[in-house]
Amino acid sequence: MKIPKTPLLALLSLIPLTLSELQEAEVNGMFVFGSSLVDNGNNNFLKNATTKANFHPYGVDFPLGPSGRFSNGRNAIDVLGGLLKLPRLIPPFTDPRTRGARVVHGVNFASGGSGILDQTGSFRGEVMSLSQQIRDFKVTTLPQLRTQLRCVHSPRLFEDHLSNYLFVVGTGGNDYLQYFVSKEKDKVTVPVFTESLISTLSRQLKDSPTRANLAVKCQHPQKVETVSSARETGARARIVEDTCTSMAFIRRKP
Repeated sequence: MKIPKTPLLALLSLIPLTLSELQEAEVNGMFVFGSSLVDNGNNNFLKNATTKANFHPYGVDFPLGPSGRFSNGRNAIDVLGGLLKLPRLIPPFTDPRTRGARVVHGVNFASGGSGILDQTGSFRGEVMSLSQQIRDFKVTTLPQLRTQLRCVHSPRLFEDHLSNYLFVVGTGGNDYLQYFVSKEKDKVTVPVFTESLISTLSRQLKDSPTRANLAVKCQHPQKVETVSSARETGARARIVEDTCTSMAFIRRKP
C-alpha cells in the first residue's frame, strides 16, 4: 500500500506553539506516537504490559479517573486537543472500540515504557515500540481512515485530507534510561548513543506516512540541532535532542 506524503507533521517538543497559532490551525484530528509522555491508555490493553497507569493516584484529577495516562489529570495530548478544539479525547489504538468512525479525529498509538529503539522497554514486559506504532498506523488505521473519508479510490483527495491532521511524537527518554541503567561493559559513550538514536529516529520518520526528507546529525546531546528543510513535503523541520527526550517538529509552510 502506498503511503501519501502528507506535509503536516507536528511532534510534541520543547518548541513552543503560541495559543493564537493553535487556535488558527485548521486541524481535523491528531495521530500520536511515543512513550508515557503522550500515552492515553494503550498499555491498559496489552496483556503482558507491566508499565501501566490505570490505578490511583494516577488520574485523581481526571474526569474519567485512572485511564492509563501517566499523570494526575489531563496530559499534554489532552491539552493540545483542547486548544485545537477537537471534538473528543484521542482514543488509544489498542482499545478494541478504536475502529471505524472513531478514528476520524485521530488515534493515540503511544505506549508507556517504549522508546526509539525496538529493544527499549522490553525488560518491563510488553510495550509497543515506535516502529510498531508506525506499522499499526499504516496497516490498520490508515486504511480505515481512508474508508471513513470516502477516499478509497481517490489517492489525491486522501492526501489533501491527511494534510489537515496533526502528527505528534514524544519519545526518547526511556532509551536514555535503559542506557544508563545498563551494566554492559562495552557500552558506547553518550554522544555515540545519541547519534544512534537520532539516526534511528530520522529513519523512522522517513518511513512514516509523512515521508519527510530529514537529514539529521548531532553536535551535542544537549543542544538543539536544526536540520535540512523537508523539500519533498514543503515543510521546515527541526530536531530537538537532549538526555531526556528526542523530538522533532515539522510544520506545513503557509
